[in-house]
Amino acid sequence: MRELGVFDNSSIIIVGDHGFHAAPWYPTTSLLIKPPGATGRLMYNSEAELSNAYFGASLLEMANIAHSELGLSYFDIINGAPPPPRRFYHDWGWNSYIDSKRTMAIWRIYEVTGDAMDSSSWVVLEQFD
Repeated sequence: MRELGVFDNSSIIIVGDHGFHAAPWYPTTSLLIKPPGATGRLMYNSEAELSNAYFGASLLEMANIAHSELGLSYFDIINGAPPPPRRFYHDWGWNSYIDSKRTMAIWRIYEVTGDAMDSSSWVVLEQFD
């Protein structure tokens, strides 16, 4: 992109589709964001509490289009907006379907507020035995 002269004015978002286990079993996923005009070195942030739910609003914001209808963007949260609670649906494992329609067998539903690396941020909303 630099050789073509388009890097500085380009938006780049790379989202991981699978988490890795950083704390007991809580999955975390990598996200790289480079908005147009960004310069300098890449920064690492493990506390921003981002979610893929903010992807659409982030795209609109990078294009200078109002995004309030879609909620918060990554940049809103990185710049200090409090993130809403996130939901995590913990299934029974790979290929854990309960019927031929491939309905996922959910084991627990968690609400995560605050740092997802801190187990006290996780509250079980429902558990299915």
